[in-house]
Amino acid sequence: MAREFKAIAGNITKLNDPYFAEKRGLWVMMVKENDRWIAINSRNEGKIRGYHSQLESQRSAQSLGVKIQVTTLEGNWLRAAEYSAGMMTQDAG
Repeated sequence: MAREFKAIAGNITKLNDPYFAEKRGLWVMMVKENDRWIAINSRNEGKIRGYHSQLESQRSAQSLGVKIQVTTLEGNWLRAAEYSAGMMTQDAG
C-alpha cells in the first residue's frame, strides 16, 4: 500500500526541485511552508515530480490570490461554471 505525501495547506514560500539522494536511495524534495522546512521523500521519481508540479501550481495560485478547487464537473458543465464565475466577477468589479 502506497503512502500518501504530507498535505501542504499553508503558505508555500520556497519549493526546491526533487533530487535523488543516493545514500538513502530516495527522491527528496524540500518545501518551505509557513517559514519551516518540510522534507518530502519517495522511492518513485514520477510520483514526487507530479507532487512537485501540484505544489508549484498551488504556490502560483497563492501568489496570485486565487484559490484552487477540485471539481467533478466535466465538459460543458465545467465551461458553464467557469463562465458563470467570470460573469459574477465581472459584475462585482
